[in-house]
Amino acid sequence: MKKSRILSVILVVAMVVTMSFGTCSIAFAGEDNSSFKPAVGERVEMYAAQNSAARIPGPVSGEINAKTILNTTYSPASYKAWPIQGGYYYLFQVNPKYTGILYLDAAVSGPYGLTIGEYVEVDGVPSYQNSMYVSGGEERTNSYGINVTAGKPCYIVVQNEFSVPMDVSLRGHIYTTGTRTLPSGTSKWTVFSGKNASGNTSTTWFKVTPQTTGTMIVSLKEFGDSYSTGYVTLYNSSKKSALSDKVYYNSSNASDRVYFGVKKGTTYYLKVTGCYGSYSDSYKLGIKYSVTARTERALGYKSNAKKLQRGADATNTLFVASTSNNTDWYKIYVSSKRTTQFNINTSGIKTGTIFVYVYRGSKQIGSKIEIKPYSNGGTYSITYGTTYGKANSGTYYIKVVKGTKANGKYSIRYVK
Repeated sequence: MKKSRILSVILVVAMVVTMSFGTCSIAFAGEDNSSFKPAVGERVEMYAAQNSAARIPGPVSGEINAKTILNTTYSPASYKAWPIQGGYYYLFQVNPKYTGILYLDAAVSGPYGLTIGEYVEVDGVPSYQNSMYVSGGEERTNSYGINVTAGKPCYIVVQNEFSVPMDVSLRGHIYTTGTRTLPSGTSKWTVFSGKNASGNTSTTWFKVTPQTTGTMIVSLKEFGDSYSTGYVTLYNSSKKSALSDKVYYNSSNASDRVYFGVKKGTTYYLKVTGCYGSYSDSYKLGIKYSVTARTERALGYKSNAKKLQRGADATNTLFVASTSNNTDWYKIYVSSKRTTQFNINTSGIKTGTIFVYVYRGSKQIGSKIEIKPYSNGGTYSITYGTTYGKANSGTYYIKVVKGTKANGKYSIRYVK
């Protein structure tokens, strides 16, 4: 054996690879780590030179099926199976079409297990991270979330550290974190990930263009959990201006619902943050919305005030997010001096403040009423005349003013 060949074997023997959970470096025999690229080189036997040397193989051994889960009516990606020779690393590629979190399903057929993980380079050095060990005869699902970017390949390494061949079946599924467009008028849940690969809560944007003017109702869901919570904020079409405050959603509490006033054909964005369920490690989330049609009434002027009938059903008026009309006028007629009351129900307003004023002719009577989110409004008495608690006969006007970022729906009733 030539001297150079002996030296090469000695160098190979000295470079022992230790694979473990988490991140670890991968040694290469006779190659500059900084110049390594996944698609370059040939597969090298791991157990060459007395079971000591190893390197990541190249070119890529195959492509893993990875399907993006867009909604709840989906079929999972099919498994692809490969034979893994003893003492080898194998490199596989995933080509994500969407930005999000990639989860792997893996099944091993053989007497032993395989180590599977994400291939990365850290400061130019090939490394392993997000690794998992799959035992022989075992199937692991929804394992080790990996951040992926649309159009940017992701590489998965499979290590067979034993001397016997085994088969591995792999498939992936991606829960999106990038901006998505929500379909209109559907009962399907649009699926996304509310957490990044490290487990921290992420922010997701959804584009919506309602086909109806009315009240938008937004729902969130963490699949597999007994309850779901989160926050939703309505933004304009540029995502630069918030049209509401951050609204809390809790599936187990009927009063914690998300309502927004929206207009037909107008583009909005929903910003979703802080999603949690009954399990802290949940990641599979769903969102959907519906719109209940409401008429945007031309009540912005006193001359257009809507007359309320005494004891009649409540009249709903919508705060529409994109409208410049921030004022609604109503009028009631009191036939004789008596106790007079009206009710404002604001259970459908979760963001912003509304202000209510009462007038007799052009004169404001009583104090301004300020109703904040989650207060649900209340019943208010009109006092005008010589007897406290009663109103003289005549016509009265009720002015409802939308404060900054007030959004949703309210109802008003002429009680008595």
